[in-house]
This record gives sequence, structure tokens and C-alpha cells, in this order.
Amino acid sequence: MELVLDANILFAAIIRDRDTRKLLFSEFVMLYTSDTILRELDAHKPEISRKIHLTNDEFDSLMAQIFSVIKIVSLKETELSMDEARRICPDPDDIPYFALALHLKIPIWSQDKDLKKQKFIKVYSTEELVHELS
Repeated sequence: MELVLDANILFAAIIRDRDTRKLLFSEFVMLYTSDTILRELDAHKPEISRKIHLTNDEFDSLMAQIFSVIKIVSLKETELSMDEARRICPDPDDIPYFALALHLKIPIWSQDKDLKKQKFIKVYSTEELVHELS
């Protein structure tokens, strides 16, 4: 199953959510995300590092491992889908993920319940994915 990965899923995987991390590395999913996730991650890196008690090198190693299974797509590649994403996305912060989902014609994996308030793109929670893939 191909999915667009929302930042909240990445953060959950980093902070040791077992189901999330297990799905992240599952052979049954192919993950894509917007390159905007790198800025979000960089902005939250100090806070996340403190929470999980990792040095910078350990954190970078974990990120390399996680990003080895995620294809990062440039925001520029999704430009043609951006206007539609702005129109349908319930959360302005998630427009890049919606644009990517529209561009690739695939669902989004997110724990943000507000994203389900639209009917154009399927949004899976972690629990729904566990159920779907079991």
C-alpha cells in the first residue's frame, strides 16, 4: 500500500510508538512525504532529542534509518496540485501532504482527525492501517 506520511506519524515513530514504527518499516507499505517534513523535523529536533534522550549523532542515525524507507518528494513536484490541496485541506499546515497525495493519487497516513473532515482523500490512522494490513 502506498501512502503519504504526515509529520505526526514521523514524530510518533521517532518517539518509540511500536505500532507506528512497525508499520513504517513494513514491507507492505511504500511511504512518500513532502520535503517540508525536513523543516518540521529540524524545528522540533531539540525537543524530540530531549524526550527520547538521544545525542545528536544517535538522532541523526535514527533519522537516516527512518528516511531510508521514505521517499521524499520536492514541494516543487506537487505545484500543479497545490491549489486543489489548499481548497480541500482542513489544516493549512498539511497542505503539502494533501498536494502530494493528490499528485500521487494515494491516501495519507496521519493521526490528525481533522484531516478526515474532507471527502477527497482517504486518510488512515495508525489503528486503521494495522487493521487494514492484518
